[in-house]
Amino acid sequence: MDTSLTHPSSLEWQFEAPQFSAVNQHLLSGLRAGWVRLRNAAAQLFAPAEDSALVLLYGNEVLRFPTPREFAFALAHRSEYPRTRVAQFESMTTVELRRAVRDIRHVEVEFSKLLSDARQSGSSMRALLADFDLRTFSSDHDWRSLFGALSQLDGARHDEFRRVAVQHYARYLASRRGVLQELRIARQRDEVASARTPSYAVPAQSPPPRAERVTLDTPAGSLRGDDDAGYLRLPESDAVTLSLVDPKPLRVFLSAYPFRIERHDGRLCVVDGNSRRATPLVRGRNVVGRGKGCEVVVDNDYREVSREHLIIDVIDSGTLRVSDVSSHGTTVPLARVLPN
Repeated sequence: MDTSLTHPSSLEWQFEAPQFSAVNQHLLSGLRAGWVRLRNAAAQLFAPAEDSALVLLYGNEVLRFPTPREFAFALAHRSEYPRTRVAQFESMTTVELRRAVRDIRHVEVEFSKLLSDARQSGSSMRALLADFDLRTFSSDHDWRSLFGALSQLDGARHDEFRRVAVQHYARYLASRRGVLQELRIARQRDEVASARTPSYAVPAQSPPPRAERVTLDTPAGSLRGDDDAGYLRLPESDAVTLSLVDPKPLRVFLSAYPFRIERHDGRLCVVDGNSRRATPLVRGRNVVGRGKGCEVVVDNDYREVSREHLIIDVIDSGTLRVSDVSSHGTTVPLARVLPN
């Protein structure tokens, strides 16, 4: 006789068999009731409730995601910017590429703020997303259509799915910004290389000097006031003294990235030429680079800036001593260089 509890018809036959005594019938009835309760509990534990699943009307298709984890898995391939679309940026100028990167950063900040507000205030993600125009979202990977479908869902019970979508869209934006940044750096590097003209005469049989005087052709306005004087690529690891007597900002390029040294409220600061973020300098030694231990930490996406790129020693209010310790070089205005 098969006594398996996994086959309901077999179980029913055992309960109704006449050879069981009344005591055994009672025990088996209790066992059957316990099995039914266990099976129902397991079903509730391992099968998500119907009203917690995400059901999207997506075009002519109905898509169902039982859990946010499965939804995140389905969105994973949308987090990367499609490289086939890079060609659309080829005609953009360096200035336009820089502006596009800045605009994407602005949107990234907005989405980061949205997630933070939802966590802190407990507000519905649906209500917070309603503040965004659907045209804000890219049509790449059908992101715009996806957020349109998510915005049609009622209530806050699907907020975890909306949160997953926002997180993956933020990764897509970071990927897109990285592609634009790479293109901008390559474009600016080519512009700088094509415009670089040595202005010194090299004597016969003598090695070339480590410092090179150059003239840069950069986006309009970025070097205004200093570009006529020419630029000096700092010699590797050798200190150069710079004057701050001129009240105009001191333009510095870390690799191809523009920075300024200027005064904010009486304090000397290093200002990122792209993000406009200002970091005060302290009296004495300041290390500039991507490393977290630097006094001036630059954007980690500036891959050609070394972790420790430039050392700035603040001598006094009118003098700096700078040393390049990078792989890709630092360029300063020749007119600001003081004799050692």
